[in-house]
Amino acid sequence: MLLGREPESVEVIDAHRSQHATLSSLADAFIASDEFRQRLGGQRQPAPIGVERGYWAQPTMVEHQVAPEVLDRLAERIRAQWTALGEQDPYWSVLTADKFRSARIDAAALEEFKISGVQAASLIDLTIGRSTRDAPRGVCLELGCGVGRVTRHLSRRFDRVIAVDISPGNLALCRRYMEEESIDNVETVLVRDLADFDALPAFDFFYSVIVLQHNSPPVQRHILQVLLSKLRVGGQYLFQAIADQPGYVFTIDRYLATPSPEMEVHSLPMSAIMQIIRDAGLVLDTARLDTWAGFYGSYTFHGCREG
Repeated sequence: MLLGREPESVEVIDAHRSQHATLSSLADAFIASDEFRQRLGGQRQPAPIGVERGYWAQPTMVEHQVAPEVLDRLAERIRAQWTALGEQDPYWSVLTADKFRSARIDAAALEEFKISGVQAASLIDLTIGRSTRDAPRGVCLELGCGVGRVTRHLSRRFDRVIAVDISPGNLALCRRYMEEESIDNVETVLVRDLADFDALPAFDFFYSVIVLQHNSPPVQRHILQVLLSKLRVGGQYLFQAIADQPGYVFTIDRYLATPSPEMEVHSLPMSAIMQIIRDAGLVLDTARLDTWAGFYGSYTFHGCREG
């Protein structure tokens, strides 16, 4: 992967094994080598490893259409996870760095956490700047507001923000944060079950980053179908999802038979996301590869409902 060739001999392999105690040390040595630098210095740069793997990966099985009763079971599993996370580790549940764990977070880390919301909200300006769309106004629906890290900054650009979350603990912290900042144009909504998404009002802008991926593919599909259908004429959407994860497999029976982890990360196939956007009668402007998930396969989608 690094040098684009096979090792010269078994003796060379043994020599490298004797010099490096870990795989990380060996990889660092390859990257620091003249051969690797020369390979990078050519006119044609090698594609990142993740992109290369994803491009040539074989299709896998991802079940994302299920019966309503199964969908409710899947949603309940995620609701239980995020209820626990909101009680035990609310800040870490948003940004999974150890310094944001409840047992470790201090005033400096909390301030860093809050400031990070500026960059996430700036994604709107960056995306609109690359398009021909007007700057969004009106009502913004934020899916997965968490503790209000980005909500605070969305409130400054929109007339009203509907901040939606599945975690009671996180949402309580979001409300307190808005009160501390004297923000009065944010309405928080706790989602107790999937039917609560149907009850949400129409809106002018849909925003969601590092949220959908924590739901199983069928739940992601349902949420997007319901929320994108509520976008008003002239409204825009900007959301992130893992849409191309090589080797990812999801089957209902296997999933429900495994214990629930502390936090789940899932992928919804690109083809399914594109179909949901088309079925909602929306225009897709861009699907940009991003780094939100920390590994290859995450995309940010932007588009609108034209009049």
